[in-house]
Formats: sequence, C-alpha cells, structure tokens
Amino acid sequence: MGKKETAKAFSVESIEKTTAPDPGDKGEWYRYRIANARSPIEGIRSGSLKSVTSYLKEYVDNLNSRSAVGASTYGKHTTKK
Repeated sequence: MGKKETAKAFSVESIEKTTAPDPGDKGEWYRYRIANARSPIEGIRSGSLKSVTSYLKEYVDNLNSRSAVGASTYGKHTTKK
C-alpha cells in the first residue's frame, strides 16, 4: 500500500463502553469512532465487545475496499454511452 493510500485508509480509532441510547434498551452498548484523513464516523452499537469489534472490522474493510476503487453507494451513478 502506497503512502497516498495509507492516508486515505479508514481505521477504528476507538471503542468504549457506553450507556444505552434509551433507558429501556438492554444489553451492552459501545460507542465507536472510525477515522481517516478526512471523514470521521461515530456511532453506537449493541452487543458484546467481541461482536462489535468484529462488526467494525468488516465495516472498515468494506469502506477501504470501496474507497480504493473510488466507488460509493451514495455517489452519482453514471453509465457510459
């Protein structure tokens, strides 16, 4: 991976235990932060630390795969004529 690609890569910056967003929600909750050079992503997810970590690894791998080819689910789609 070149220097330019490394700067763009997303990585999990932090995972920390937090309270449930709604007092009625049960289980363990974790707040996470995914970051790259431009776009931090923050969120919360329920589950064990192991399951949240596994989810985030898959999420980050997906983000990095899409950014490596310049694809975005939300970007404008064009077709060649």
